[in-house]
Amino acid sequence: MNENNLIEQIHQLDEKLTSSVEHKKREAKFAEEANIRFENNMSAFSKYFPDIAKVLSTYQVRDDFCLHVTPSDTETFYPKDVAHLCMEMTR
Repeated sequence: MNENNLIEQIHQLDEKLTSSVEHKKREAKFAEEANIRFENNMSAFSKYFPDIAKVLSTYQVRDDFCLHVTPSDTETFYPKDVAHLCMEMTR
C-alpha cells in the first residue's frame, strides 16, 4: 500500500468518525428536547384534557419503537428489526 492510499484511508476514517460523533450529538440534543417537550405536553394535557393525559400516561409503546435522528435533524421511526437497513439508506 503506498503512502497516498494510506493518507486517503486515514482521511476517510476521520470523516466517518466525525460524522458519527456529530450524529451522537444530534441524538443527545433530540433526546433532551423531546423529553422536555413531552413533559410540557403532558402538563398541558393534565390541565386542559385530563382524560387524554390519563390515557397517555398509561400508554405502553411497542417493543420495537425507536426514533432515529437523521443527518438533516429530523426524527424517523423504524421498527428495530429493520432500523439498521433504513439507516444505511439515509446515509
